[in-house]
Amino acid sequence: MKKTLSLVLLCSFWVSNALMSQGIIQNGGSIVVGSGAYIKVNGAKGNYKSTGNSKISLSPNSYLIVDNHWINDGSSVVFTNNQGKVELTSATAEIKGNKTTHFPELNLSGNGSVYIFVNTLVGGGYSSGGSGVLRLNNTKLELQGRTLILNNPKSSAITYNTNGGIVAETNSSSGYGWVQWNIRNGNGGPVYLVPFVNAGGNRVTMQYTVNYQGTQLADSGYISMTTYPTADAPVPNNRPLPTGVFHTENECEGENSERFINRYFIVDDGGYTVAPDITLDYSYTNNDFTGGNDKINENSLGLLWWNTALGKWNYPLTGNLDASNNSISYRAKKNYKGVWTLSDTTPFPRAAFSFSGFCQNDSITFSPQNSSSTDKIVQWVWNFGDGGISTVQKAIHYYASSGTFEAQLVIRSQSGCYDTTYRKVQIQPSPTANFILDDTCENSWVKFESKSWPGAGFIGDQIWDFGDGTPTVKASATSHFYGAVGIPDVSLIVFNSKGCKDTMSRQVFIAPQPYAYIDFKNDCQGTPITFSHGSTAGGGTIINKWWDFGNGRRSSNDIESIVFAEFGSFPITFSVENSYGCVDTALGTIEIHPRAIADFKFSPDDNPKMLSDILFSNLSQYDESWDWDFDDGYFSTLESPIHQFPNHSTYNVRLIANTQYNCADTIIKPITVKSIPLYWFPEAFTPKNSIGRNDEFGLTTPLTISDYEFRIFNRWGQLVFETRDVNEKWNGEFNGVECVPGQYIYTATFMSPENDIQVHQGTVLLIK
Repeated sequence: MKKTLSLVLLCSFWVSNALMSQGIIQNGGSIVVGSGAYIKVNGAKGNYKSTGNSKISLSPNSYLIVDNHWINDGSSVVFTNNQGKVELTSATAEIKGNKTTHFPELNLSGNGSVYIFVNTLVGGGYSSGGSGVLRLNNTKLELQGRTLILNNPKSSAITYNTNGGIVAETNSSSGYGWVQWNIRNGNGGPVYLVPFVNAGGNRVTMQYTVNYQGTQLADSGYISMTTYPTADAPVPNNRPLPTGVFHTENECEGENSERFINRYFIVDDGGYTVAPDITLDYSYTNNDFTGGNDKINENSLGLLWWNTALGKWNYPLTGNLDASNNSISYRAKKNYKGVWTLSDTTPFPRAAFSFSGFCQNDSITFSPQNSSSTDKIVQWVWNFGDGGISTVQKAIHYYASSGTFEAQLVIRSQSGCYDTTYRKVQIQPSPTANFILDDTCENSWVKFESKSWPGAGFIGDQIWDFGDGTPTVKASATSHFYGAVGIPDVSLIVFNSKGCKDTMSRQVFIAPQPYAYIDFKNDCQGTPITFSHGSTAGGGTIINKWWDFGNGRRSSNDIESIVFAEFGSFPITFSVENSYGCVDTALGTIEIHPRAIADFKFSPDDNPKMLSDILFSNLSQYDESWDWDFDDGYFSTLESPIHQFPNHSTYNVRLIANTQYNCADTIIKPITVKSIPLYWFPEAFTPKNSIGRNDEFGLTTPLTISDYEFRIFNRWGQLVFETRDVNEKWNGEFNGVECVPGQYIYTATFMSPENDIQVHQGTVLLIK
């Protein structure tokens, strides 16, 4: 029969390694440590080992300090209450054995690592747990696939400093290292932080906030957590996976392990009939991005949750990401149990699109809307329902007919996921734009007339664009002036009452215009005037010419000579047409000056006499100057001169009447000037006188006479001289004998210059 050893410690007590080489071995006995007392198991081999049904009762403010390992090979949980503290001071301490120890409070202060080989409870195992704390003072607690139970429901049940933390990283094949926190109804505080670190000492903490408490069985509610690292493998889906996770495929069942970080977070619970509402907070390390997943965009990280029921990852659980501090927060509410990880893989893409436009033959723009996926969409396939296909992201399509069409969009994400959506597209009939015009020439007006059809409803606005940079015009018919050669594109945009439009465009040829130029000079009435032109074709060649001289005369010659019978202003029109059919017209006015109408009269006009004054009276019209030629070597510039003719004759008197424009007229009128009786017969003569004068007797006259007959008789009536030559005179002899002096009778008959008979008789005295 075994005896129970009971030690009551009323003061400080320690067991030296020198006395007990294995520290304390408690075999079924009880140790009671009084308030303020402590037991210290010292030395390199200062272990505590329990066997049998050993029990330790610590009083408030009492300590049990062990410098090395804690071994519980007994059948009890060792401690009988929730008071006092246990401290392990070794840098390589181990908690092991075959039985869980219920530490009331546990301090790890060896500045190294404490390894547990058996499930371990901290916080007291009695009366719904105690208030004892797990303190990690520069010490890492290595779980090694075991469970650490925090039986203190307060959020302060774990404290740690810079180098303190819990290492739970073990392969799932050897079991997870769990931290089970018996929070029960959560009254201990809303925020529970588990200070996980990885093997290198980097923080991968897990923290959860109880937003609303759940419903639990009596003293049974707990949340368990662990973190599990896994390296990505080169073979798809060959990375080590958590228990119950079948793959790291993405949401569309394609391999996507490279988009997952190299860490899982696992959450479990127990003892709840209704789970609490929880917000989860995770931190990760930069090492979680090494290897094949270095393509991850950390700023796009989101939480992924393995849905055990469906055997797939749930997307997306975006949470609140703080990439600069390597942390993410997500309100999971009651759905917190399971395997979690971080990824920038996209949720399953959701195809959606909008379109703008609704008219036949007009551009309908199809635009994909934002998918719920954060993965990049790399392919868009549009089927517009009328046989049209496009693979651009933002497509523009033209429906050739009106009606209802079912448009389809198929998208594919970078991760290989597809989604399809459909929308009905109602296409309204569009108008048909049409218009007529004629090619024209530069510097001309062109008429435009719409012949458009509404298609549906009625024709609304019609807008003309003339293609030369001038403002558009809204009208059904209009005219436009083109001032330059070219081939502008003319467009007519037609709207119907349904809001649809159509556009027709065509080119109008603006041909080069010829240039008409004419040359002529103003001149006088009745004078031939030369008309010529120096026109150019502009383009092509001149093929036609038209003259209109304004007096009824027309011509198609290059040069024309025209006589204007009337004076005045006459419009001159000259048109040329080139081989493009373009015409230019030169306009001018020619002034035909009046020509003077020469006329005159003279007086006396009945038998004017030589050496007598004759008045020439000007009767001309439009005259301003005069030139008279009297045909006798004399001239005058007087308007109405007086002239004497020196001889009897018929003179052709010429008058040139002139105007201010030098448009002269000439008239010639004959004037017969009769002679005056210039006939002289001497009364006496002295033949053969010594002075040689007056020695013949006969007619003396300056006039031209005819039919002359001259006779001389003596006083006895005897004919002594006779001649018919007006230049022959009587020398006073008869038959060669001198006649006696005395009176002689003569008779002379002749015709005057005017053929008037002249008879002269008389006597002459012959003197010796």
